[in-house]
Amino acid sequence: GCPASGKTTFYKRYMPSYSHVSRDVLGTWQKCVSECERMLQAGRSVVVDNTSPDIESRSRYTQIAIKMRVQIRCFVFTTPVSHAIHNNRFRELTSDSHKNISRLAYDIYQSKYVEPTCEE
Repeated sequence: GCPASGKTTFYKRYMPSYSHVSRDVLGTWQKCVSECERMLQAGRSVVVDNTSPDIESRSRYTQIAIKMRVQIRCFVFTTPVSHAIHNNRFRELTSDSHKNISRLAYDIYQSKYVEPTCEE
């Protein structure tokens, strides 16, 4: 899902016992991949809480899962961009620590988006 589409809220509500891997927290996709692999090696279930708009970004994680023979579940967030922008604005107004997400970030996400398939 695009930025501010509800991915983290979904994780917190429905999968709080899973290890959380997020580029928002870790900073780079490389650190996310390393942390995901480390958690899976430790026997933990993992949620990758990133936008992952294209096959290349998703394949970093699917390759690890295939190598380690763990099940993959993909949740596609179809939140309209207008609603995500609203969510982002609400976060800005209610949290001093929340940083603005620029319109450019949404445009880049939409330009890269390729719907996930089971073949991935």
